[in-house]
Amino acid sequence: MKEYQELDITYHPRIIKTKKINKQEDLKTIRNKFEHNIMLTPMECSLIVTLPLFELKESESQIVEEMCEKIHKKNVCIPEDKLDEITMGMYLNILEYIDLEKQEELMEMIDMAAKTEGMIAKMKREERDKGIEEGKAEGIKEDIKEGIKEGKTKGVIQGQKNIILELLKNNTLSEVSSMINKDESEIRKIVGID
Repeated sequence: MKEYQELDITYHPRIIKTKKINKQEDLKTIRNKFEHNIMLTPMECSLIVTLPLFELKESESQIVEEMCEKIHKKNVCIPEDKLDEITMGMYLNILEYIDLEKQEELMEMIDMAAKTEGMIAKMKREERDKGIEEGKAEGIKEDIKEGIKEGKTKGVIQGQKNIILELLKNNTLSEVSSMINKDESEIRKIVGID
């Protein structure tokens, strides 16, 4: 009887080339439109979410924070039909590029810009709170501060999972992978797909 070795020949696409594309001029245009209360085009709305993927003078976290603040202060510049799309994309950017301590503040900022508590933010908040409670319970057994920190981390991970699952309802795995700049295998691991 012959034995066969199973090989992993899965293709894992990565977005690499975008870092070589300079979008500084587009960023300048978006900043100018926010400053002068000019409505953004659909292309500019999509670009807001993908800016961290391109070559810019600022870091990814600086861009995400700046765009969150601009969306919060000047959401009149965003077409009503694009606000949910931008909000969802910014949630993913916040989870990917922003330190854990600052994530909640920016999520709330984006929620307020959307004028209502978005479904994704609500799910994230519920999961984070559940994770904090679980972390506190574990923390009582060990060290309270570590338990709370672990609970927040678990909550953020669960929130990220819920966002990805929500995106997968209307998009393919490949599309979601491109949206959030994660390998399909990493997404499968996060949401528990084999």
